[in-house]
Amino acid sequence: MTCGCLQLAKAGVGVGVKIVAADRASKAERRRRLAICLTCKLCTYNLGQYVLTCGRLFDGSPRDEQADGCGCVIMIKAALSDERCPRGCWESRQSSPPLNNSLQ
Repeated sequence: MTCGCLQLAKAGVGVGVKIVAADRASKAERRRRLAICLTCKLCTYNLGQYVLTCGRLFDGSPRDEQADGCGCVIMIKAALSDERCPRGCWESRQSSPPLNNSLQ
């Protein structure tokens, strides 16, 4: 069994590239997505109430996204225009698939 460090590093780089490239959702879209996420049973507080994640924080291990969540940091995922909710509660505004499906 591996620690998943490589997967975790790749995911972090992918998110960083999207943030730097200004591939962001509008302020209204971010608010809409966050409101949906806050009502979800998979919304999990980490580090007190400072970091919200979709299920347990992404650690590179395989998971059933429908049942366990994707492990994303919700504030980041909701802010990126080409991301989607793994449970289908909100979709990407773009018609093309996300660049890195491992982040979904």
